[in-house]
Amino acid sequence: MGSKSPNSQIDRLVADVQTGERRAARRACDQLMDYWEHHDPELDDLLNLLVEAAQSGSDAALEVVLTAIHQLGLARPAITRLIIEPNAVDEVAQATLVKVEANLAKFERRSKFRTWLYSVARNEALMRLRRENGSATPNSDEVEDTATAGRRMSSIVVTRATVRDALDALAEPYRETMLLRVENELEYDEIAAHLGVPIGTVRSRLAKARTMLTERLEFT
Repeated sequence: MGSKSPNSQIDRLVADVQTGERRAARRACDQLMDYWEHHDPELDDLLNLLVEAAQSGSDAALEVVLTAIHQLGLARPAITRLIIEPNAVDEVAQATLVKVEANLAKFERRSKFRTWLYSVARNEALMRLRRENGSATPNSDEVEDTATAGRRMSSIVVTRATVRDALDALAEPYRETMLLRVENELEYDEIAAHLGVPIGTVRSRLAKARTMLTERLEFT
């Protein structure tokens, strides 16, 4: 994926940041915030160009990138899909910033920077979970027949809090996959791309997750 933007205003802003002028850095942060608030796709254009500048040795661009990750919470969606406790989320977010700064040179710009950031944050969250659990996360992907389970679930009347509790209790691979499907409304191929797994794995995890949710909700 190319990193050059056709937007000359963005190009000029990045060029100003590369001079190291602090007002330019503040303007870049403000512009990123504006794009974020308005869901503007140019957020990724500006961010990718700033990352490229940082990789080329611009300390000012690196500072803007790290500030944006922190202030906009860019890594948090990946973390909160796996971790709920606020202090733990904050700690993993900080660890992600450290990892990004140390490994930015490894980002090959074949995808959006935010896609790479998602992967870094997700890995940090997984490592946190594994340290806490003292073991690897489950990796069973057996395909389950969930037709009956789906019908049972549709007849269960529960509160949103009860459903959330049941989701939070799912083992990590199933919980994250289900949240991507239910809360983010991603298609199977999009979930597969996010998680870096085959579509068949996504289908089997969702089937297993639905079965486990049904079982938990029936005994609530």
